[in-house]
Amino acid sequence: MGDSRRYLRLQLVAKGIGILSLAVMIPFGLSAVCCGLVVTAVVGLIIAIMGAGRRIGLGLRTQFQAVLPSLLFSAAMYGAIAGLLWVLPTDDNAVRVLLGVIAGIIVYFGLALAFRSRDLRDLVSLVLK
Repeated sequence: MGDSRRYLRLQLVAKGIGILSLAVMIPFGLSAVCCGLVVTAVVGLIIAIMGAGRRIGLGLRTQFQAVLPSLLFSAAMYGAIAGLLWVLPTDDNAVRVLLGVIAGIIVYFGLALAFRSRDLRDLVSLVLK
């Protein structure tokens, strides 16, 4: 089977799951729809990783290990931003967004530097070329 046909089938499955999730979650409200979309995105990611893994010869576990540091840095960044916004005394949304972005950048790149992330090294070498 050709790559484009396989990709199309995988995308049809992922989109079908997304539509089904949306249809099931709408009666439960906006929060349920958002949670359903997150679950659908994760399922779609797993489907895409499995499809790509067959093509490049890497399993789900190997690919997951490759992106795990970035996922953990992102989770820490989220925690820092959520904590900052929880204690921030201002109601000005522009200030909250600006401080959240600054805090997120500092935490993410600080962790990437502290753990000597390969992704950060690749980014720096790409920018310096």
